[in-house]
Amino acid sequence: MIRIVPFLFFLLCTVSSACAVVEIRLAGGAPVQIRSVYLHDGIVFLSLREILPPLQLSGVWDGAKRLYRIKAAGGEILLAPGSRKLRYGNRSLVLKQPPRFFAGELCVPEEVVTTHLPRLLDLEITYINPDAAANHRDNFWLDDADDALPPPLPLQQIVIDPGHGGDDPGAISPEGVKEKDLTLALALRLEKLLKMEGLAPLRLTRDGDYVVPLSRRAGKIHGAPAENLLVSLHMSAWKSSQTHGCTIYFLPLRDNEENSFLLAQSLDAALQGAGVADCTFERVTLSPLNRTPFPAVLLELGYLTNPDEFGLLSSPDGQERIARALALGVKNYAAKRPRRITDVPVTQ
Repeated sequence: MIRIVPFLFFLLCTVSSACAVVEIRLAGGAPVQIRSVYLHDGIVFLSLREILPPLQLSGVWDGAKRLYRIKAAGGEILLAPGSRKLRYGNRSLVLKQPPRFFAGELCVPEEVVTTHLPRLLDLEITYINPDAAANHRDNFWLDDADDALPPPLPLQQIVIDPGHGGDDPGAISPEGVKEKDLTLALALRLEKLLKMEGLAPLRLTRDGDYVVPLSRRAGKIHGAPAENLLVSLHMSAWKSSQTHGCTIYFLPLRDNEENSFLLAQSLDAALQGAGVADCTFERVTLSPLNRTPFPAVLLELGYLTNPDEFGLLSSPDGQERIARALALGVKNYAAKRPRRITDVPVTQ
């Protein structure tokens, strides 16, 4: 059961940007303001992180299966970003819009609060938003519960390799900043962003300041080799402060050369699009690339000895820009990569 109360002060906002607050209240509970509210294609979206606690519910993101699991007394409610199907027990229903990520948070259309959770879980929810009444329409059940499952993961595993570590500092800037520290900070940012995309299970070759053997940097295979990828993060130094630039290395003469080159192209396009770097490509026999049986690239993202590039590589804002560009590059590669490796020669 749900009661919808007119809300007199609700500001319209642009697509995918935050709107004014709405309010929800469970019967017998205090009203709670939801501040992570977004408008997309005329549909209001609410942050799962914010709406579940007031409803005395909890949820968890299953990165391996790309599902969000809402824990309820009668079982689990399953949602997947990009899928309009919501599954509960042996039934599934169709949402007007699929769950989406906004500002790094998984959000659901407000009909989940106004219609589906009250009916599924027999909750009495008061929701304050003038547009909520429209969301009582178009609620119907599907017979085939399997339709509620998300599409297969585009990749089976993503390995992020922060270069160097431990007693191997890598390149060092004139200010004494070490490559190993910057690559780790960047890798942690990239891991967080890719987890939110839900493309595949992720593995960091190191999550602290310690030495990692090459065998571990190469990664373990899950599924078919072509369904894995490795991104190794590095930075350079040189005696001249004028030396600059980004280079992406990949291994030649391997079954996965085509996919590695496509990955390199996708990362380069994203880095250019973000105004971060314009990379050159080089085929090399270089560890850990020569130890990986799946698509892999090694990025030298810039020079710590170049003042401009050092500022970008070492600042929080610069690292965030690079991480977002790399995450976009991986996402675009996952969407367009060929499912079957061919022997078509690679040209530049």
